[in-house]
Amino acid sequence: MSTEDTQVPDMTARHGRSRPRWLMWLAPVLVVTAFCAALSATYFGGTINSAENISEFPVAIVNADAGTSLPSGEELTIGDDIQSALLENVDEDKFDISVLSLDEATARMDNGSLYGVILLPETLSEDFVGLGRAAFTTEGAQPYVQVQTNPRVGAFAASIVTQLGREALSEVSAALGTQLQSLAASTATTVGVTEPLTAAASQALADPLDVQIVAHNPLPDGTGGGLSAFFYALVLVLAGFSGTIIANSIIDARLGVMPLEAGPRYSVAPWRGFSRTRTFALKLVLMGIVALLVAGVYILIASATGMPIDEGWPLFGFSALAIFGIASIAQTVVAVVGNAGMMINLFIMVVFAIPSSGGTIPLEATPGFFRWLATFEPMHQIYIGVRSILYFGAAPDAGLTTAITASVIGIAISLVLGFGITARYDALKMKRGPLALAA
Repeated sequence: MSTEDTQVPDMTARHGRSRPRWLMWLAPVLVVTAFCAALSATYFGGTINSAENISEFPVAIVNADAGTSLPSGEELTIGDDIQSALLENVDEDKFDISVLSLDEATARMDNGSLYGVILLPETLSEDFVGLGRAAFTTEGAQPYVQVQTNPRVGAFAASIVTQLGREALSEVSAALGTQLQSLAASTATTVGVTEPLTAAASQALADPLDVQIVAHNPLPDGTGGGLSAFFYALVLVLAGFSGTIIANSIIDARLGVMPLEAGPRYSVAPWRGFSRTRTFALKLVLMGIVALLVAGVYILIASATGMPIDEGWPLFGFSALAIFGIASIAQTVVAVVGNAGMMINLFIMVVFAIPSSGGTIPLEATPGFFRWLATFEPMHQIYIGVRSILYFGAAPDAGLTTAITASVIGIAISLVLGFGITARYDALKMKRGPLALAA
């Protein structure tokens, strides 16, 4: 038997039973395997079937068509026909389609609550009739419909809007083609044309709509195609979470609660006798200082790498708040649960965080479980706050107010639970350090 084996006490002897030594090493294998299984299940399950998971995806129709008069005196409003066809044919289980004015739609696009707009322009009917006449004359313009995407809510959301617009309007255009061919035939009779239509003219009449894809308020360079807000939120979460791990190992070693290893050197500092409550307070104070420093460092590095930051002070303040909020949660979980708290924090900050953040795939294209997680997961709240600052001019209604409120509530709950439970542990004489082992 090795020297190490003889010096490690068999704790199971206290309970009057002996276990095979291989069981001692089974726990870490099972825990790590279970963690990785959960990690892959959430990441794969939340991303690979996004098209099937679309639900309540917000899109609007803006019908600005002024209509026109036919030679017979009949009024024609093609915009109303297209609007009715879209409302009837688009899957209402997947898309939340509303009919808005141009001002209403613009306001919602500018605060991130609307992902796309199908704009039916003022001259739609006039151009439609004009195309019927143009089949036999040189006058007339092809009618168009504009599909506006919102790149500030993410490239994936923009691609969904683009696909919806092309597919839905393709069906509408084919239906309108039949109507337009009848109108062209009537026009031919009126102007006395007897020659058949050319192949090009027939094709134009069969598919009359020109679907134009336009980005509303495009993002500037340096935003990673709309991903910079997500990655900024991610490093804020990592600062609070990873910072807690790093700070705790150093602080506990300095307090003599745990050993400190540096290469081959192994040392244990004198136990300083800090209570659990005092230790918890110390860690929070130090993480508060870290939050302020890291928030500033992040802005300097982001600016140096070319990221456009128009709202520097709001970003600094919110970043510090977010980092401290994450650190408060992580510190409270560890203070209350102990070593297992790191695993719990991993699930909160890593396993469940990214798929439910809405930063890479909009929540409306994820399974319902992740949309539910987003109602309280810190990563999502931080993401919408950062997105508001970076992409929407720090507009309160673009998610900033929600993010700040959620951060403050999270900190408040963490402080109440952390100080309350550690004080209870202290009252029960549950110490940390050598005296705890002696007991």
